[in-house]
Amino acid sequence: MAEPTASLTFGGLTFSGTDDGSALGLVSFAEPPMVARITYADDSPHVEGSLATQAVWAQTTLVAVVGIKGTDQTNLETWRASVRSAVGQFRQPVVFEANGYQRSWTADMGSLTSADEPDDYNNLREFEAFYTIAFPVRPTAEVI
Repeated sequence: MAEPTASLTFGGLTFSGTDDGSALGLVSFAEPPMVARITYADDSPHVEGSLATQAVWAQTTLVAVVGIKGTDQTNLETWRASVRSAVGQFRQPVVFEANGYQRSWTADMGSLTSADEPDDYNNLREFEAFYTIAFPVRPTAEVI
């Protein structure tokens, strides 16, 4: 059986989900939830319930935790700047690959939050940083 593979690509950077020695690692990934956005006609005081007139998938959020490994502090800071720049693009494709199967979402500018513990000296010693990344994504609109 082949070793499983996974990666997340955006802004020209690829985060590997395998222990391949890459400076950019994918720690975890959550597929965006599919949430309905339903428009209803005005409720009638004479009829129970509501009448749906339109339904589409709402804007949702793709979330991942990524790690960065520098060779020294300067290299780590260079990688941090690259990740910030990639997350900050106005609109871009975000591609998740699992075992050769790829899924792509159109993403708006994302958010970047440190996933490090405040006093994690091991990360400082190893020139590592971890981030939670969240991208607002547009799922394909479908009639429910």
